Amino acid sequence: MKTYRHMLLLLGYAIAATSCFNSEYDYDRLFPAEYAKILSIKNAGTVTQTMSTLEEVSTYDMIVLKGGWQPQTTSQATVCAWTQDELDKYARQNGLKCSMIPEGTWSVCTPEIRFAAGTQAQHVPVEFRPSLLRDEMEANPDVSYLLPLRVVSEDSVMEGKDEIIIEVRLEIPTVSLTGLPTEVTRITEEVQQINLQGQLSMYESNTDRCTCPLVYAGDEYVAQYNASQSTDIYLPLPQDAYGLGVMNFTPGTENADATVSIRKERLEPNKYYVLPVKAGPPSNPGIAPDGQVYYLPLFNPSHEYETADCDRTGWEILFCNSEAAGMASPSILDGDPGTFWHSAWEGSYWSEYEDCFDYSHTMGQAYDLCLGRRNLPITIVINMKERVWIHSLGIVQRSGLSNMYAKGVEFYVSDDEQFLFSPVREGGDISDYSNVAQNRWTQILTDSNIPQQEGVIWRQVPDGTLAEGISGHLLKIRFTATWHTSQDCMSMAELYVKAVNKVDGKPINLTD
Repeated sequence: MKTYRHMLLLLGYAIAATSCFNSEYDYDRLFPAEYAKILSIKNAGTVTQTMSTLEEVSTYDMIVLKGGWQPQTTSQATVCAWTQDELDKYARQNGLKCSMIPEGTWSVCTPEIRFAAGTQAQHVPVEFRPSLLRDEMEANPDVSYLLPLRVVSEDSVMEGKDEIIIEVRLEIPTVSLTGLPTEVTRITEEVQQINLQGQLSMYESNTDRCTCPLVYAGDEYVAQYNASQSTDIYLPLPQDAYGLGVMNFTPGTENADATVSIRKERLEPNKYYVLPVKAGPPSNPGIAPDGQVYYLPLFNPSHEYETADCDRTGWEILFCNSEAAGMASPSILDGDPGTFWHSAWEGSYWSEYEDCFDYSHTMGQAYDLCLGRRNLPITIVINMKERVWIHSLGIVQRSGLSNMYAKGVEFYVSDDEQFLFSPVREGGDISDYSNVAQNRWTQILTDSNIPQQEGVIWRQVPDGTLAEGISGHLLKIRFTATWHTSQDCMSMAELYVKAVNKVDGKPINLTD
């Protein structure tokens, strides 16, 4: 093999590309004979060949080019692999942990290359056999497997373009689950079907039908799920309470249905359950499950609830501990999403005052109000005038993405006859200006991630709490987190309420 300086060879290419033979010039005298034919590998350097374990043969297309100032001449070359010593030297120089892929797992289809007159490129397929590589590569996951090849010829071969290093990467197609419910699934049917979807990576290489069952992951994952949710309410399902389906991947398809059946009669009423599942062993050994555990949280209600929108006519604000002038809290009940309440954002913080209660009603409001700015929590109390069994609450953010501040909120109800609050001069505590805790409040709903979006954002009271039938005429809203960078900024355009009015088709009576 003869190698020459890169610039001279590029010059040879340029002459070959632009030459039109002219008898006035004698190229044989202008340039040495070795520039007549110059070979190179088009995709020289380090390349990656990613293959699937499902492929019988994976082919890399190596391309060898012929240039020079005599393109009409013929040429010959040979493609050969490096020696082990050469690879070891390369590994040391580059600080790599690598290995030559084993013999018998690869082949160069046409190692002897012949260029006919006028031919400028030859494709040299390099074939790999993934099934023969799998055991070796899985046993040594930290090793890079390489196939370094070079082109050898009696003709000139361009320096730096005479070698190619093919790094082999073997990927096992895996089955995972998608389309899981984002909320707790309520079991309302005698046999309820929960539809999931299986997904197969590198599905294009799957040429045979493959089945993959859903399997139960184990009771220990129930405890792990409870821990992740900071609760202990989720129970494991009895073995006879569920059925797990089988995913059927047809050749060349990415998705397959996965169905879970839940038998309501085998569950206790008003209890939470969680079903940890995962993909089981596929029928094709070249495919693997992803090993991930997926959770299906469930609730088995003892009753079905029907709801109605509450008429907010006559509802009134009883307390607000932060309010900007001209942006009063009654705006959240006026039915106009164009108006809004906003917390105070100007002036001094309340913590600089001994007592920030608006004793003289300088803000012009009839309800109890605090003066000045305050950081979260910010609290509003509403009198709904009648007992309400709240099913869900709807929040409307102030219009405009940059104005949508409500992020975290807690809702409480009380059925005390009167709203109880005492400012400092009447024996109260400054801390109660935020807590407003003198009534017997029951927390019914909390949300720490209200989205910044237009329209009504509905949140249902959790099923377990809903089943307790908690009702009251006082509603406390406690804002705990804001999307704004300043912790004193909060706003809301409207608050809607849906009340339970029928249980299992029968009207309820809360006046008793």
